[in-house]
Amino acid sequence: MKLRFSLILIIYYLIVVIPHEYVGAFLASIFLPDHRAAYNWVMLISVVLIIAGTALAVSRSIKKSDVPLLALYFIVNVVLAILCMNLLFVLNVEVVHFVQYAVFAIICYRVTDSYDATAIISIVAGAGDELFQYVVLTPDKNMYYDFNDVIINAVGVGFGLIFVRVFRPAAIAFSWKSFFRSSGFIALVLLALIMIAGFMTGYIAYGPDDQAAFVFTKEIYDFWHVVHPDIKFHIVKPLEALAILLALVIWYSYLAKGSPSKESITDSNN
Repeated sequence: MKLRFSLILIIYYLIVVIPHEYVGAFLASIFLPDHRAAYNWVMLISVVLIIAGTALAVSRSIKKSDVPLLALYFIVNVVLAILCMNLLFVLNVEVVHFVQYAVFAIICYRVTDSYDATAIISIVAGAGDELFQYVVLTPDKNMYYDFNDVIINAVGVGFGLIFVRVFRPAAIAFSWKSFFRSSGFIALVLLALIMIAGFMTGYIAYGPDDQAAFVFTKEIYDFWHVVHPDIKFHIVKPLEALAILLALVIWYSYLAKGSPSKESITDSNN
């Protein structure tokens, strides 16, 4: 079963997630080529309705004891989504990231049975998606590595994990000891060490640098980047992103609270 969902996850990532920039441009050119603002709002309203409809549809499956926890997580995630829309979005069409990575997290959970592992894997997948776009897919178009989208993806992962938690599947219980020993956390630490070593040796740089093998941004931007009088957003820097993403991983990991323990179910079956 896990192998099947692993294959589904890989196929979903390759077909749906990675080429999403081209897919979005393709849909815009078909449906509303001359009305970008209208298309912008159509996409926003559509995704809001999807999230609201899904929340209403699954509300009957929530156990009374789980209502406070899930209500807290849902409200916080909606607030995070609104913050993303007001601080990090270039256009409202980016709400599609929430849906894409919510679905990714739901599938990923069927592979890991763990909220913290799912959060880490899904966020790393989102970071890889943005790296692929920045380096391979549209290197001439993207002037900076888009940590904004990585954070937006992570909030989408949160919606997916909340959806999973509604149905209380057996989970690997969260503990700080297991979290710090997990392969996902170790991988994050190794990535952080590689980044630090890259900065120290000059192979990686934040701003324009002809000597660096990789730069996070090809131009220097102010806190607010103004594209148009009506479009202003903040470009997240690497250290900001690392702090936010680590906080989100820890926050979403606590969704394991109150779920049936995978270990106890395994022991009872034995």
